[in-house]
Amino acid sequence: DVFGELAVLTDEPRSASVEAIDDVTVAIVKRKYFEEELAAVTWLGPFIRTLAERFREADQRANH
Repeated sequence: DVFGELAVLTDEPRSASVEAIDDVTVAIVKRKYFEEELAAVTWLGPFIRTLAERFREADQRANH
């Protein structure tokens, strides 16, 4: 599963935390790798960041 992804895209704290109930292998993807990949396609980066911001705003309204 994926978690913490909004923090990478929006420079905000994570919106959720997780606790594993089984053994897991974790892959940490640093912000610079996202930025490099998103920069390769000029329209995709702003599109994904906007979606992430809108999701975070909707989540904050729903939980406050």
